[in-house]
Amino acid sequence: MEQPEGFEIGDPNQMKCLLKRTLYGLKQSPREWNMVINDYLLNEGFVQSKADNCIYVKTEDDLLFVGVYVDDIISVGKLPAVNLFRKKLRDHFKITDGGPLEWYLGVAFVQNDDFTISLNQNQYVAQKLEEFAPYCEKGGVSTPLPLDYQRILEEAEKEETTDTDFPYRQIVGSLMYAMLATRPDICVAVSVLSRYLDNPEISAYFFGKTSSSLLERKLNLLLNLQI
Repeated sequence: MEQPEGFEIGDPNQMKCLLKRTLYGLKQSPREWNMVINDYLLNEGFVQSKADNCIYVKTEDDLLFVGVYVDDIISVGKLPAVNLFRKKLRDHFKITDGGPLEWYLGVAFVQNDDFTISLNQNQYVAQKLEEFAPYCEKGGVSTPLPLDYQRILEEAEKEETTDTDFPYRQIVGSLMYAMLATRPDICVAVSVLSRYLDNPEISAYFFGKTSSSLLERKLNLLLNLQI
């Protein structure tokens, strides 16, 4: 790296600094940290998932799952195994233990007394509804798509008028993130909407408004997981 201004030694054009550790904020820092945490978890007996490289699984003794997103690490398993893993992690790295999981990547987690876990994105959905308020129908609807949406799709193929100011891609992307995390009820609607990313016709705009309005009416839906 370049020598810091005011602390130059010799010719700054010839002499550079050699980093012994990566600095926070450098573009290569996330990659360096990922290599470090990956090596640590593999040495601890975890196996990296082939389906998602951010997931690690340990099957020795008690089953333990670890999810890594940059420097946010969550662990799922029986309490003794989780506590032992977190202790080893604290001993090896300087970390802050956040306690029971309540919030992760825009998803709220509620651990219920009946050993179920409720997930919701109410705050995320409310934020997106406010962001796209000028383009959403008011009042909400009860179904993600109109019952005759296939007929409307056929008519949409004949449409030539497009509204270039409509944030179609942004709306579909926002709906897709909600769908992938906690809202499988809009899966079919998002699949239909995604067909028009390159050429969103007027009818597709209507679908975008309809799906956004569905989230408005069913804002507080929870996804419950039984352990």
